[in-house]
Amino acid sequence: MKGVNQIVKKTLKSLKVEKLYQVGHIAFLTGIIIAIVVGLVAPSLANVLADLNYSNPDRQAALFNESAAITLILLGLLVGIVNITSKEVTEFLVASIALLVIANSIQFAFAVRYVGVTLSSIIGFVNVFVAPAALITAIKAVYDLASRR
Repeated sequence: MKGVNQIVKKTLKSLKVEKLYQVGHIAFLTGIIIAIVVGLVAPSLANVLADLNYSNPDRQAALFNESAAITLILLGLLVGIVNITSKEVTEFLVASIALLVIANSIQFAFAVRYVGVTLSSIIGFVNVFVAPAALITAIKAVYDLASRR
């Protein structure tokens, strides 16, 4: 991981953007907050839009979910590129795997009508945010392992 982090640090210094790691922390917090807020809003958005007489409320809700997912993916990529240090790789990947596995298995436990749908939605959007960060971190780890001799 040191090789990849050194490349990132040299690139950042050449760009004179030394505080980009702070951007990564802000991106992480922003991604988690967006995932929770969108997860709370998404399950009932189509009904709210229908009550407000929006034309095609299901499509409007789908566009909202797609926009939120794209935003979370981009933030997750940013976090994976900038925020995860070589010391944090193992913990981050284990936590990411646990979160992804839990999200897939826990959906059946959330059979309660409103609470379960909302919790499932929140976990789903958190996964949309964490998965790209985990992908980038895993690629960086594999690159570092392959470059060792």
